[in-house]
Amino acid sequence: MRNWIFIPIFTAFSAIALAATPFDLNESHQWAIQNVLDAESYAILEGGKANIIDTPDITRLEDLYKRFYENEIAVLQGYKDKPRLISFPVGRVAVENGVPVVYGAWSSPTVKYVFDSNSIDALSKTGRGSIFPAVCSLRSINRGALEFTKCRAGQEYIDNHIAVRRSEIMDFLAGKTARRAETSKQAVTLLSLIFSMPSTSRCLKKPAPELYCFSRLEFKGNSLIDSNIREAVMSELRSRGFQL
Repeated sequence: MRNWIFIPIFTAFSAIALAATPFDLNESHQWAIQNVLDAESYAILEGGKANIIDTPDITRLEDLYKRFYENEIAVLQGYKDKPRLISFPVGRVAVENGVPVVYGAWSSPTVKYVFDSNSIDALSKTGRGSIFPAVCSLRSINRGALEFTKCRAGQEYIDNHIAVRRSEIMDFLAGKTARRAETSKQAVTLLSLIFSMPSTSRCLKKPAPELYCFSRLEFKGNSLIDSNIREAVMSELRSRGFQL
């Protein structure tokens, strides 16, 4: 009986001993993290890809068209009655039978999205050519037309995704074990970006007007962050007991 009591107590003390020393974030660092992750959300909405946070599984309208033309049955199996996040350029916003409806910007095949009433406010702020994310389920394919139903604005979905990732990164920097392998890499990249900015950068202040301050990460596939800065960040984290 004593051995069974001893083992969990010893394990608990071992966990405490191995805990990393929290990385102290001053106010500027915290604002920078918020500003960059806000920009990540914007980048996901506009281009389907962020620079630091892993992108949620988003189906872009042009990809859906390609699948549709190649194999309609595959589209049915992949989307029928399965909520999927779809990003599409808006063609026309309408009301049909008292229900908000959006048509994709391209006409062939016709793609129709039927929304719930809770999305009215979000739809009222969008227009032709704007990119709109929505969580929808495919209802039918009929004569070269796709109709999605049970749609709701996808902004909340993306915001929640970003919020979860931010929480994971902040917990990691507070000394907790990373919940995902990507978390430590994202934290290193985020800190490297922050420490590469001059102290006068508006990205370090609330709230930054430059949504793309995080675009300094790379250009044409080449990193814009000095490798010495990244190595210094990793060295500092390792010295505090972080597992990278």
